[in-house]
Amino acid sequence: MVEFIFSSFLFATVLSPIMAPKRNAPAAGVQQAAKKAKNTPFSKELQSIENAIKKNGNLSNDVQKMLIAMMGNSLAVEQNERHPMQERVVEMMGAVLLKQESAIVESIGNAKTKKEELESSHGECETKMTSAEEKKGASEKVIKTEQEKLAEVAKKHFQTIDEATLKKRNLNFAEREGKKLVNHKNELDRLKTEIVEVLISQGGEAENAKEKVQELTALMEAHSFDVSMAMALSDSLLKQPSERGDFDKNAISQFQEMIVSKIGQATTEVDEDAAKTNELRAELEKLEAEKAQNSARLIEASEHYGGVQELHEKDKTDFSEVCNEMSRLNTMVRQVTKQVESSIVALENFKEGPVTHFNMLKTYSSKATVEEEADDLKDSNPEVPVDTTLPIKEPAAELAIAAEDVPEATAI
Repeated sequence: MVEFIFSSFLFATVLSPIMAPKRNAPAAGVQQAAKKAKNTPFSKELQSIENAIKKNGNLSNDVQKMLIAMMGNSLAVEQNERHPMQERVVEMMGAVLLKQESAIVESIGNAKTKKEELESSHGECETKMTSAEEKKGASEKVIKTEQEKLAEVAKKHFQTIDEATLKKRNLNFAEREGKKLVNHKNELDRLKTEIVEVLISQGGEAENAKEKVQELTALMEAHSFDVSMAMALSDSLLKQPSERGDFDKNAISQFQEMIVSKIGQATTEVDEDAAKTNELRAELEKLEAEKAQNSARLIEASEHYGGVQELHEKDKTDFSEVCNEMSRLNTMVRQVTKQVESSIVALENFKEGPVTHFNMLKTYSSKATVEEEADDLKDSNPEVPVDTTLPIKEPAAELAIAAEDVPEATAI
């Protein structure tokens, strides 16, 4: 609609050769005013307004060109020389600038609202970050405790494995020693029953008597018997029982006592070793059971630690995400704060520049024009006194526009 009005007006001002003159002035007055505008000393102010129009994103390029084209034939013309249509153009330019200024004010308000929303979100995020940090710290303590528990269970488990390994080694040694002791006892039993007792009862007539005596001598040496006694005993055992004298009988009797003693000692050693072996076996079984229990505890503790570690990783991830969100909000707050500040500066510059320049040019009349009008009025009414000392509206008188903390659109 605005573009249609501007287009229609441009058509009227550019193509229509006749315009109703102010105070019934001839159309030539407009041409003179336009010619005079070309020589205006306010090219800087007009350029400021032109730049503002070019930056107005709500206007199409065609409308911007129309306004700029009409500016020299309207706003650049002194107020008291403007045609009514030129006044309408000036008013339309003022409306455009007012809307442009209002848009800047609105953008500031929107940015401040956005900043308040971000600051509110920032406060909520700080609360979340504190909670997440506390939760992460608590989970760190929990996982440290669980690490210590897991290490203790693992230590106990491997300690039990070492004890069981050592116990098994001792048991194997005891079993080997037990076999040796049993073999030792069995040899002594065989020495007594199969050799000594046979030779005592049969003497040299016994089957393989000499071989038995040789085996006896070897076994006596192997089982730490007195070698000299073995030689004397050999002679006594090879004699017929009826031919043996007191020495022979005494030697055989002593040997029998010795062999019975050694067999008794060997039996005791076998029994003691068997008891020790059984004890070691029982201890090993207990350790194996304990090892199985510790293994189950280790598996359970490892699984529990894995769950705790997973929760801790989640807490760390949550905290990291909240930190990232806080960083993002901080960046957005800085950006929107910068946007508010730059918009306020833009508004102040807009007020001090295009708005001030427009207000000045809108109402400006030179002293010469005032005096000419006074002369015209005096000629038409000679009896009415005319004050030709009217104040001149200098540009500086229109430049002061207050810049408030919360900017509002300036009335144009």
